[in-house]
Amino acid sequence: MTIPVKMTLADMVLSLRQRLLDAREQDDRASLGVLQTTFGALIEASYGTQERTLIEILIALEDAARDAAMGVGWKSDIPSVEGIQQAFEIAANN
Repeated sequence: MTIPVKMTLADMVLSLRQRLLDAREQDDRASLGVLQTTFGALIEASYGTQERTLIEILIALEDAARDAAMGVGWKSDIPSVEGIQQAFEIAANN
């Protein structure tokens, strides 16, 4: 039996954001490295959309993952849940 799941890209980014916060709190450098790579791949995929706000959010998340993996987690800002949701709403309306 399969359970139907509807997950949007916004849901995935918010989930990854939470994983970033958890990994930062636990100083889990391996997970932070994986998240950095994941955000990098999403950035590359997003360039085709030309949705500047979305790309900026993904870059901020990638920067935060990289900085935390390097031990300077305070250096980068992590976008808020509201900011991420608003970016996806703007992208959906364009």
